[in-house]
Amino acid sequence: MKIVELNKITILQFDNLSNFHNIRHFVTTRKGGCSNNQYESLNLGFGTEDETGNVLKNRILLSEELGIPLDWFIFPQQTHSNNVVVVGIEKMGNGASKKDNAIPNTDALITNTKNVCIVVQVADCVPILLYDYSKRVVACIHAGWRGTSNKISEVTIRRMQKEFGCEISNIIAAIGPSIGKCCYEVGEEVVTKFKDIGLNETITKSNGGYMLDLKIANYIQLVRAGIINKNIEISGFCSYCNNDFFYSSRRDNRDTGRFVAGIMLI
Repeated sequence: MKIVELNKITILQFDNLSNFHNIRHFVTTRKGGCSNNQYESLNLGFGTEDETGNVLKNRILLSEELGIPLDWFIFPQQTHSNNVVVVGIEKMGNGASKKDNAIPNTDALITNTKNVCIVVQVADCVPILLYDYSKRVVACIHAGWRGTSNKISEVTIRRMQKEFGCEISNIIAAIGPSIGKCCYEVGEEVVTKFKDIGLNETITKSNGGYMLDLKIANYIQLVRAGIINKNIEISGFCSYCNNDFFYSSRRDNRDTGRFVAGIMLI
């Protein structure tokens, strides 16, 4: 994963997705916006306690820096579900400039339409981008522990197959910055859920507690769904450890901003 300095903001891009010239993708950092205090500075989350005007200014700035009109973006109203929605031109702009018309109760978006930029917001949960380079279909996933335990990555892939005839061997996957196993202590409820779905190896004991590797949990699910190992890239960034780059709900006691991950066919 590489750091890209734009004019006013800093973003990240995956090496594997960067090999394809008919898509645009990005993961934002907190650098370059107008928000203050714990939301400093590129907070892109309307669902936070930050001033709505600041979030909108930050989204407009992101749009300008990427050269993608804001009304091409589509945001879901995330609920830690495994719900997946296919979107197209008719949903362009939903959730982009206000939260009230975001795609409801959804944690993954899929599109095969050019110039539709699908986006998820995160602050410790795992953003996952998928691209079928043969069928030209993209997906954007928000995977917290609940979504992961309900196999949202696999559900999204199966939906791509059902709706567009995607071939697993042609899907490129990118697992973005999220809280790392170094910082993500979880309780018995979470441990039980992950063991129940055969992800024992993602749980380790530490100082009497349990640590969860949420990125590897999603990696394993992608592989189980059939994605080729060499087609998967995993970000090494931990959102909790890297305060200068990322918001972290766990680190900041839930009162924090949101960074986003997005992908678009061009």
